[in-house]
Amino acid sequence: RQIGLEPNLLPNPLHLFLLWPVEVTQDEEGAGLLWVLHNNLQSTSELHLFELATGAPVRTLLLGGPNCHNPLFYRGELLYLLSSSGGLARLRADGGSTTLWEAGSEWFTKGLAVVDDVAYFGLSRKTRQARDRNFAAMELASFDLAAGRLVRRLPLRVPGLPHERPGLLNAISAPALAPTCSWRACSTTESRERVAAAHDPDPAA
Repeated sequence: RQIGLEPNLLPNPLHLFLLWPVEVTQDEEGAGLLWVLHNNLQSTSELHLFELATGAPVRTLLLGGPNCHNPLFYRGELLYLLSSSGGLARLRADGGSTTLWEAGSEWFTKGLAVVDDVAYFGLSRKTRQARDRNFAAMELASFDLAAGRLVRRLPLRVPGLPHERPGLLNAISAPALAPTCSWRACSTTESRERVAAAHDPDPAA
């Protein structure tokens, strides 16, 4: 969809990840925001907010480190992955970030979904060569957001692959629950309307 953004308003497009559709931040007059994650591999990742109707920049928020991925709305705030340190973090409504958990610099996180207040994300061991990511050791981690603790790290194996290693995991979702699970927390018991009310950010914040 074309929304009229001027190219010079955006960072390097090779490092952009768009959350779409972004219908979740509408005020009483129906004005929406486009949320854009600037991955910024060599520096601190940034979250850019634009007016959806005009493309005008609204706000820029700094995340907790470089090379962040998978922003996801959760209880009025934003979860994201601190990929370079194998971590999970939260962007608070006041613009500050809190690291919830880290595996350490030898690990890389990518792929995030939240179901019933549990965050699930991919955790891969870093490799020296980019091509070796296809055969990296990988785990599925689960983190209880309500309790603030890691629940489990489940090693994943694929018989038939070298060393049974499945490689880097890029995305996690739960499409059977809702098509929005890749960018907003989901529930197995609540309606989509109640989920949206619980997790969408406050447009006035």
